[in-house]
Formats: sequence, C-alpha cells, structure tokens
Amino acid sequence: MFDFMDFENDIYISLANGNILNSWEKNLVQFLTTLLERLLNKKMRIAYSGEDRALQQNHTVLSGSCVYIILLNEDYIRSENSMAELESICNCLQGDKTRIFKVLKSEMPLNVQPESVRNYLSYDFFEKEVENPDEQSYYDLMIYEIERHYWTKLTDLSFDIYKQLSKETSEENKEIAIYLAETTTDQEKNLESIKRELKRLGYKIFPDTRLPSNQDDLKKAVFDYLKKTFMSIHLIGNNYGEIIQNSQYSIIDLQIRIASDYYEMINTDRKDPEGADFSRLIWINPDLKLSNEKQKQYIEQLKRDADILKGASLIQTPLEHFKSIILAEIKSKNQQPIHSFNKLNSGTRVYLIHESQSFDKISEISSFLANSGFEIIHSPLLSEEKNLLKKHRQNLIDCDAVLIYFDSSDEFWLKSKLNDLMKAPGFGRNRPFAAKAVLIDCEYDFLQEIFDKKGVFIIRSNQAFSPFLLDKFIDKIQMSFV
Repeated sequence: MFDFMDFENDIYISLANGNILNSWEKNLVQFLTTLLERLLNKKMRIAYSGEDRALQQNHTVLSGSCVYIILLNEDYIRSENSMAELESICNCLQGDKTRIFKVLKSEMPLNVQPESVRNYLSYDFFEKEVENPDEQSYYDLMIYEIERHYWTKLTDLSFDIYKQLSKETSEENKEIAIYLAETTTDQEKNLESIKRELKRLGYKIFPDTRLPSNQDDLKKAVFDYLKKTFMSIHLIGNNYGEIIQNSQYSIIDLQIRIASDYYEMINTDRKDPEGADFSRLIWINPDLKLSNEKQKQYIEQLKRDADILKGASLIQTPLEHFKSIILAEIKSKNQQPIHSFNKLNSGTRVYLIHESQSFDKISEISSFLANSGFEIIHSPLLSEEKNLLKKHRQNLIDCDAVLIYFDSSDEFWLKSKLNDLMKAPGFGRNRPFAAKAVLIDCEYDFLQEIFDKKGVFIIRSNQAFSPFLLDKFIDKIQMSFV
C-alpha cells in the first residue's frame, strides 16, 4: 500500500484549456484545499495540467502525484492534449481505480465520457432533471438547498480524497463494508443521504464503481462486493428501471435477487439460517408516485415473494425512520467501524443548550457529537445558579455552533434562548455561528417563520435518537469551514 509522503504532489488536477481555471473551478479548488488542509493538518501540494513543463518533466509530475482530479467537460473531451494526458494518468495508475476522482459540473451522458473513466463514479455538482413535470425542479429550490447540494458534494469529495491521502489507507483491509445498491433516479438523493452518513460513521460503501450493464458481468461484480460486506441495502422507487442486457430484470430488481441468492448460498450449511451474519434491508418509499402499472405489480409481487424475501426485511416507512432501522441493524450485528471523519470536526465547539432536567435525555446526542470529533459545551447546571447567566453568555461567545434541545412545554424558556442567540454580539461574540438549530423532542406547535427570522432551523424528533437527525446541522457546520 502506498504512502502519500512518497509522492512529490498530493493532487494533480487535470483540466481543459491548460492551467487556466474558470471561476467555478478556482472556487472548487480553493474550498477543497481548505478542507483537506484542515483534515490533514498540512499544506496541500497541487499540480495542474498545462503548466509550462517539458514533455519528460510533465510525465515526472504525473507519475509523482498521489491522486488525480479530472474536471471533465465538453472542452476536455474535445482537447487532444487533455485526452492524451488522461491516457498518461491511467497508465501511471496501472489499474488502481481508487486514485482518480471524476468531477462533473454539468450532466454528461456516459456514452460521451472517455471510456477510460466511464465506469468511475462521479462527483456531480449539479441536479439531474426530474422525471415527472409536477415535481419541483432544481432551479425552483430554495437558495439554501442549492448551496447545500454543492457543499455536501464538496465534503464528499474532500473526505474521499482525504482517505486516499491519509495513512488510514494502509488500514483499508480493516474497513467494515456495506453494499448500498444502485437505484432509480428518483431515489438517488435518498441513496446519497444514506451513503454520506454511513461514510461519516466510518463504513466502506460498495459498489465503488459503476456496475456492468449486462447480466452475467453484473452478477459476478455484485457477488464479489457482497462477499466483502455484512449488509445490503436496497431502495425501491417510482419506476422499475431499465432492463439489463441479456436479462429480463432491471438493475434494481436484479441486485435484490443476487443478494437473495448470496444469502441463500452462505446459509446453505448453517443449522440456524435465521442467525445469519448477513442482513438485507429493502426500503419502499411510502410517498411513491408510481409511474406505471408494471412497477405497481412488481412491488405487490415482491411483498408476496417469500423466497426472495428470505432473510430480508421489507420496510415502508419514512426515510428518517428507515435510517434508524439501518443503525439498529448494524448495532445488532456488532459491526463497529473505524471512525475516520472526526478530524474535520476536531476542535469545533458545539454549545448544547438544554434544561437541567433534560441532561439524561441528551446523553446520546452529546456522545454522538463528541465521538464525531466535536467539543461539547453543556448548559450550566442550576446548582451553579450564582454564575448561571454569566457562564451561559460566555458559552455563547466561545462556541462555534449552537444546538438547543427542547422537550417541554416551557415556551418562555425556548424563546429566551432564541433571543440570547440574537443578543450574542452584545455579549461579546465577534463572529457568526456556524450553525444554529433547535431539536424539538415533544409535541409543540410553532410558527416556522419565528425560527427562520433568527436563522435557526428545526430538527423534529418523535422517536429514539438517531445520528441521522443531525445531518443538516453537521453539514451546516462543515460548510462554514470554507
């Protein structure tokens, strides 16, 4: 296994038009560099294509780079120099697919992309066109959601590059893996949300390349992936999906069938098949808008198919509840990963505001944030009444982000804490909060605009705590790093 210290450059950025970056590319590289330097605690060594170098020197720079970012667009494909450089990069890698990162600013059909990187998963900094005209399009989304998509993709890219550049790569054989099956376009956001959180918790996610387009090759690829995992997760969406070559099944259906065959295979010789170490979770979105009769029939048939569902759990609940089920299933298998995303949060102070009687209830929240690398500041205890207000105000000055936990009917208490956030500059705070949120863990009716005006977003919890509840809160904090 390579060590990034053996390379002259950490990152080589391959782009069209030489080393002339447009404004979008400049911002991407700048933000990416900031995140990686925070994660690795070192200055990034970055080389670009098209810099003034002799041919032999350029080959040396290419071969002396640890990872490669391909900024793929139409200009890149039309450029003979760019295509030749891409070929040289692939030759340097000698089949190591983990060190190329394909970035797309706009959608590009697979059949147009260079064959050498066609099967690589891409980091898509765009929203795909919706399938149904009544659905809200990307351009109609709130500005915050547009920005959040960009920052979450940037965080994904940073984290995956970090794993390649860090010494944790040498421990790759210790990673615990989950198979997260490819799905239809309408469920890709849900899939990405689950993938992001599982990665953040330290799990390796397969498939890590595009699956083959014909049945025989796909079966072999999926089987090979499943052998490395302890769980498969499948999302069923609005349509059945395209039929795989040389098959009567779609890629979604076929992956479920292959996972069923795999489960049957590993349990053939077991005395207790129900005690298998391999789990299968199949999720049907409860808010489906089924686009055709075939999908309706498929779902009804799947629900009745005892053979395919053997050893599987078929779940039709809201996404957040399904995420909790995933974590519960992981816990039941005692599959604890090596946490590897903590460094980005290291040193970030979260002020967890709560009433004294809620201290026991927030223990899971506090533990999760602490295990994620955050430094937790708790509300002062009532026993410290003499300095209660002074400590509270100092905490508002010292922290980076605020999470208010509300589980009572004391609306006056909640409003007073929200007002304190607005007053923080008067207490001596000289910078904005990275994130401000209220986690409501009770029946409470509120006007959303009250929170919006204060720049605070709401997290609703009416069940046992799940780390997925804090997705948006953590994303918001990490956005502030750049």
